[in-house]
Amino acid sequence: MKLHVLNDDQVIIDAVHFLGSTLWTNFAPFGEAGRFFAMQTARQGMTDFSIIQYRHYLVSEALEKRIRKASPIERLLR
Repeated sequence: MKLHVLNDDQVIIDAVHFLGSTLWTNFAPFGEAGRFFAMQTARQGMTDFSIIQYRHYLVSEALEKRIRKASPIERLLR
C-alpha cells in the first residue's frame, strides 16, 4: 500500500486525479455581503483565533491562506 500526502499537490492513480490541500474558510458561505459578519463572529467565537499559542493568529490571515491555496487547485481543475 502506498500513502500519498498531498499538500498543495496532486497524484494520478489509474487515470484519476487526486488533489490535496488545506483550504481555510473564505468567510463567505452566503456570499460576499456576509463576509464581514462571518469574520467578526469567527474572531469573537472561534478558539482558533484566541488560544493558538504559537503566535496571535488573525482572521484576515486565514482568509489570505484560503485565497493563496485555492488558486493552484482552481488551476488544476480547469
